[in-house]
Amino acid sequence: MAKKKTQKSLDRWTKQKWRTASGKKSSETGEVYAPSATIKKLKSTPAGRKKLAAANKKKRASTKKGKQCSSPGLHKVKVVLAGNILNIEGPLGKKSLDIDLDMFNLDIKDGKEISIKPKKIDQNTKRLWGMNRSLINNAVIGSSTGYEKTLELVGVGYRAALKGNQLNLQLGYSHDIDFDIPEGIKIAVEKQTTLKISGSDKQLVGVVASKIKTFRKIEPYKGKGIREKGQYVLKKEGKKK
Repeated sequence: MAKKKTQKSLDRWTKQKWRTASGKKSSETGEVYAPSATIKKLKSTPAGRKKLAAANKKKRASTKKGKQCSSPGLHKVKVVLAGNILNIEGPLGKKSLDIDLDMFNLDIKDGKEISIKPKKIDQNTKRLWGMNRSLINNAVIGSSTGYEKTLELVGVGYRAALKGNQLNLQLGYSHDIDFDIPEGIKIAVEKQTTLKISGSDKQLVGVVASKIKTFRKIEPYKGKGIREKGQYVLKKEGKKK
């Protein structure tokens, strides 16, 4: 079976020798990796050198961002490290994260910045470094400002209503669907066809939104179903007479 043009291009790039402009490791200098031929071509002209410098600057900024959490909501929360447990408490809730201090150094600076850095950089710590940084950042944002997803009910007769701690959905079936709202999640119904799901836990907000969407998946011809606000729906063309 013949390879596609994109696959052939990927094969060519894979076979090329990749390096940084200085020839040193990217982990030491913060430079971008690129094919040797591309580096040579960029360094040969002033415009190319300027483009390479901009790429290196962007790469270093991204790397620095991965090392620390300085979210705007950090001043609204209280951060306490108790043993290996990082407790983050804010106006919208409390979140506890288990940080492996044998692998990472965690530094809290005046309550305005949380810095996390591996004691030894290797493939395993690089992978966990970014993940832990994201978990801390998500907990800070969730405890201070929270997360929100908006769902839209598209279809004739589709509507939603709150009944105590349950969300009642009428989605064109012969029966209503009652969804138990989990603890830590708030659902507001606007105009009967718009749902606003909010909470301090980013993962839980996403799980609840995904669960509700499964009650009436989007059909591809008229686009009826439950969708996220702004979600692009690719429609199929119906049969022509």
